[in-house]
Amino acid sequence: MVKQTLIGNWQFRQAGARTWLPASVPGTVHTDLMAAGRIPDPFVGENELQVKWVADQNWEYRREFDAGAGLLAEDRVYLVCEGLDTLAEVSLNGQLLGRTDNMFRQHRWEVKKLLQAPGKNTLLVVFSSPLAYIKARQAARPLPTIMNGGMAHLRKVQSHFGLDLEQARQNPRVRSLADVKPAGTALSDRIQRLLIGLKPANLAGQLFSRLM
Repeated sequence: MVKQTLIGNWQFRQAGARTWLPASVPGTVHTDLMAAGRIPDPFVGENELQVKWVADQNWEYRREFDAGAGLLAEDRVYLVCEGLDTLAEVSLNGQLLGRTDNMFRQHRWEVKKLLQAPGKNTLLVVFSSPLAYIKARQAARPLPTIMNGGMAHLRKVQSHFGLDLEQARQNPRVRSLADVKPAGTALSDRIQRLLIGLKPANLAGQLFSRLM
């Protein structure tokens, strides 16, 4: 089995923006925005009120890489994503691999035919706002809940919507998005380990190949 890691330097941007910013994978949208000087630390004082907009947006992460010769020599090559949090579209070289809606399961796709060699390969992960999703689903099919109306529609860690019950009833929120997750990361919405076989810690990845 051959593995090629995709952990490391990525780029990210708010969906539709022109400029790509540096991102670290594993990591999260909030930590990447902080590193870029775009938001304050949400855990200091009342800064959380200033960054609530982050959870309402969609975010894009991308990584360019060369496929190794050892990887390409295998019969099958898989891109494996663990912990994609939560609503994501994964594309390789412009081809949609799949959509995810469950952060608790592993996703993998056979990608050998899509890999370019020689040349750069581009992996793109687009995270959609979970708040917009649960709002629409709850309007169509209301589910009973004690807080964060609609969160039961989504397979996502419920505490990511906030732990203050009274405030959550009035104003559902997500503390962290587009989490690219490494083992031990506390924030949410990670890309955790992209392997090609991809297993990023957060949005880290590896190209992973094995004979089946």
